[in-house]
Amino acid sequence: MDAEAIHRFHDNNEGEDIFDLYNACNGSMRGELLDVSKLNEFSPENAKALNVPKLIEIWNHTASGCAECARIVRELNEMRGMLRDEAVNSKEEQRLVEVNDLEPI
Repeated sequence: MDAEAIHRFHDNNEGEDIFDLYNACNGSMRGELLDVSKLNEFSPENAKALNVPKLIEIWNHTASGCAECARIVRELNEMRGMLRDEAVNSKEEQRLVEVNDLEPI
């Protein structure tokens, strides 16, 4: 896909579409791309509300090699990883506090 086609695509879509796709796929990856099969897990009502055909169009765009979409997905995955690490660390710290608060026998 050439730079002009990518620019047109991003101009014609509200830029948040890749975020909608990411959330609908729950960030699940299949190789370097979001796992579009996750869209099949929605009920017909939810699929309609999410506009799954539009999300598939967005996925097809990302699969065509859009560097901007790939960057956004990469950054979202990095942020998700950092939040997961913080949550794990927070739980570990909480467990240490609970253990340290135990009365000796």
